[in-house]
Amino acid sequence: MAAIKHEEKDNIIKYLEEYIDEDAAYLVSMETADDSHIETEGQHFHFAVCMSEKTYDKFRKTILVNRYKLRGQAKKGLPRQYGCIRNVRDETKFLTYMTKEKNENLIFRNIDLDQIQQYIEDSYKKEKKTDYVDTLMEHLEMCKHLFHNDPDQKYLGGTQIPEIDTLKLEELVLKLYMDNHDKVLTIHKLRYYVNYYLQKKERNHISIILQYMKNKNI
Repeated sequence: MAAIKHEEKDNIIKYLEEYIDEDAAYLVSMETADDSHIETEGQHFHFAVCMSEKTYDKFRKTILVNRYKLRGQAKKGLPRQYGCIRNVRDETKFLTYMTKEKNENLIFRNIDLDQIQQYIEDSYKKEKKTDYVDTLMEHLEMCKHLFHNDPDQKYLGGTQIPEIDTLKLEELVLKLYMDNHDKVLTIHKLRYYVNYYLQKKERNHISIILQYMKNKNI
């Protein structure tokens, strides 16, 4: 993910292709968020690219950091502007999620058009039919930059801050639920979704998970 305005689309694709082989596949989607990436009016990109970690690191430093001056971590109250999911457990689900914005916001290379259309169709079906928890988990994984604090910024105003802001996490869960359901989300169900995410996706933050389970106010 990179919080860059969509008007930079052609430049972003040009820079990306300079770092990968001609036969490398990629899928890039453009999205606009309602409640994040204020500095770019909600506009941002998602990338799925066949490249090595070494190549990504070069692209990150040269393009994302040096050219676009993006923040890789939240600092001084400002959110992270780019991030990378290095271990994608299910590539098909990941690409299907990326195509939820449909054709006009997708750029791809070395991926069959029929396959892209299948991702789009499956994405539409997923919104309508799949288990809501799966959709929620994927959404939260893509939005980790919104509730993960800078690990180097351990104190704010003399108060220690956790690496995961569970209040922001709750807000994301509530917003997605309200956008997709007519029924009211109860506090018990909200906390179940947050706890489910923490235990499934943030297993290394055991102390935060335990605090959340024991203290309803954190």
